[in-house]
Order: sequence, then C-alpha cells, then structure tokens
Amino acid sequence: MTVIGFTGTRQGMTRLQKQLVETLLVMHNPKEAHHGDCVGSDAQFHRIICDKTESSIIVHPPTDPKYRAFCAADETRGDMILPAKPYLDRNQAIVDYSSIMIATPRLLREEQCSGTWYTVRYARKVGREIHIIYPDGSTTHEEKR
Repeated sequence: MTVIGFTGTRQGMTRLQKQLVETLLVMHNPKEAHHGDCVGSDAQFHRIICDKTESSIIVHPPTDPKYRAFCAADETRGDMILPAKPYLDRNQAIVDYSSIMIATPRLLREEQCSGTWYTVRYARKVGREIHIIYPDGSTTHEEKR
C-alpha cells in the first residue's frame, strides 16, 4: 500500500511544483496522503488530493494555530484529523506513517532553519523514498534505503 507524506513551505507552491505534485500522485495512486495542515503548500496539497485522487487524507495539525489551514476531513473518503502536535513531532509523524515523501521547498538549496528541510532530513535518516520538487520545477529523487 502506497502512503504519501507531504511537506512544503507556508509560502505555497509554484505552478510547476503543483503540476509535478499532481503527476506524482497520479503515478503513485496512494491509498493515503498525510500532510501538516498549514497554510500555503499543505493547503494546496490537500486541494490537489481532493481533486485528483480517491486517497484518504490524514491531517496532522500543529498545536500552534498561527499558520494552521484548518483543512476539512471528508469522513466518507476515510479522512481523519489527528490530535495536534508540536511542529517537529508532527513532521516526524508524517514521515513515520508514509512510505514515500514529497517535499516542495521554497528555495533551490537546503536551509537549516526550515521545517520542510527538517522533515526531508528526518525522512533520509529513516530511509524513506523522497521526491523533492524545487520552485523552478527541477527535481531530485532519493530511493528508499
């Protein structure tokens, strides 16, 4: 069963990032998709999942509501909103539940103080397959270890 996890910037995805996320979702046809319920990329990902797939959406909200998107769960598709957790714990949970991670960072280079990159580093550490889609549409794919 394919389970996709998603991490992205609260500034939102570029048009190219959105197109490539759609392509990956169609290609992998996940049973579930997990995201962190923040404004920007998470909210965009949620909309893409609703529009383009039959996947259940599992929402991992942060305890701090400042940037929360409050994405809705459709129980008829099997969606769930999990209890809120601090950002880093929530990011780890998304990776832990997922077999494949998709990341849409805001820059073309890795940043140290970035939740998106923290999540990518954790996914690497635990050996997940990772698709990184940069703002200009370039991508990297890291195989599962």
